[in-house]
Amino acid sequence: MTAKGLFCIFAAAVCFGMMPVWAKLAYETGMDPLALIVLRTVFATIVLLVWFVLKRRPPVVPRGSRVPTLATCCLYAAMMISYFYACQDLDSGIANALYHLYPVIIAVLSVMLGKSRATLRTWLTLAIALVGFTLLANIGSAAVRAESVALILLAAVLFALYSLKLDTDKMESIDPFALTFYICVTSCVVAGGLWFANGSAPFAISAGALAYALLIALFSTVFGLAAYIEATQILGPVKASILSNAEVVITFAAGALLLSESISTESAIGCALIVAACVLACARQSKENSLESARKERTREG
Repeated sequence: MTAKGLFCIFAAAVCFGMMPVWAKLAYETGMDPLALIVLRTVFATIVLLVWFVLKRRPPVVPRGSRVPTLATCCLYAAMMISYFYACQDLDSGIANALYHLYPVIIAVLSVMLGKSRATLRTWLTLAIALVGFTLLANIGSAAVRAESVALILLAAVLFALYSLKLDTDKMESIDPFALTFYICVTSCVVAGGLWFANGSAPFAISAGALAYALLIALFSTVFGLAAYIEATQILGPVKASILSNAEVVITFAAGALLLSESISTESAIGCALIVAACVLACARQSKENSLESARKERTREG
């Protein structure tokens, strides 16, 4: 692993790990989750448009991939809404740790859909994740509400479905920056429609709220994505995905420092168990991808 690769993955982890913290700081100014999503996606869309112009690289989606792309964007928009609403009532560290159950959910869904078979590692990963979830989802405590836990789990499931959708022939050929651009546009339209339907007042947004939305747009969307893509190209997708779990620890630390969120022994152990389950799930996926690549290679040679 090169120093540049490690720097990029750590930078991506910081960018993504700070998102729930900045979201909660925005909520303290009176901002609504839907308004935050609208502003985040508007700012990110503008930045990406400038990037496309400077690179002379239009965000083109192949004709045969447009319907799957729209479905993928809608999944991500629904995930984003669930995630930001959950962050209202959950401590940022707990929210991000529970959200990071998605690699385990992907492993379970892959078994259910017949894409892989259940092994001892699958059940071990699931057991570790469930123990971690039980420790973190301490329903009834001051930091956790059942409704918010349900929303963050819904976000994790939706992101798992989104990830499985990406792992198809029609989606793999799409430029990740182009996909991010259309995700931002779709999310802006969906969240904006819901926001105005709720009768929210656009002029009630403060300068502080705008600043946090801009931070999320720049760092937790555009710069974070760019750093993660760079790290993936240098380190490989498996190592990058495993190391990116550092963002859970970063969120806990930032929440404690900036939001005065407490870190109990239970939450620390629960966080560690979920990270361990994520590492096991990513390692399992790496092995399956290697076997699938070898099978395809033998098929071509035959």
